[in-house]
Amino acid sequence: NSIQLPILKNLKKRVEINKRSKVLIITHGVDKYPHHVLWSPIGKENLFQRKLVYDFKKRIKSDIKKNLYLKTYPDKLVDSEWSCNKHFKKIFPEKKIIYDATKFKEIFSISKLNICLYPQTAFIESILSGPTILLIHKDFYRIRPELENIHFQLKKVKILFNDGFEATNHVNKIWDDIDNWWEDKEVLKVRKTFEETACRKLGGKETLRQWTEFFKKLD
Repeated sequence: NSIQLPILKNLKKRVEINKRSKVLIITHGVDKYPHHVLWSPIGKENLFQRKLVYDFKKRIKSDIKKNLYLKTYPDKLVDSEWSCNKHFKKIFPEKKIIYDATKFKEIFSISKLNICLYPQTAFIESILSGPTILLIHKDFYRIRPELENIHFQLKKVKILFNDGFEATNHVNKIWDDIDNWWEDKEVLKVRKTFEETACRKLGGKETLRQWTEFFKKLD
């Protein structure tokens, strides 16, 4: 069972468009195997994630590639034998891989485009802050019936992709005027619908009230 509650916090909006120059790829975990009790993508999903990153970087235009960063998790958080970072290091130079929160926030704020590889908190924070693409394998996540339409709409306006090469072609096409795509009437409509469906933003008092009532029901 699941229940939707207002978001408690989200990253600040990115700086104005003329000061943004980076592309930030945000990965999920780096484990080959699960290390907690929550359901989350592992195994084949991690293999596919690395392929997405490789395909994207291979075909992206050179002026975009030089501004490309990858956000992952430090090796110290997982067993060294299980970490997938060694594969990312074959694709990205060490200086372009972000591990710590401070550096992440710095690049996030000046990112012209974020590419999220999993449809969870990072994607919601990112899409609320500015231009964002979600790049995932269609078979690794369940789509609840009530969300099938918004899922279709996200793909239609090219916010959601299941293929690394298709995502690359889109980014190459929109890079020089990315806000022309992001602020397009149809894209704005889909973004608004998604926010109303999955990103409940309320005032501080109302957010606190709903969370308080939720925890009271658990007693």
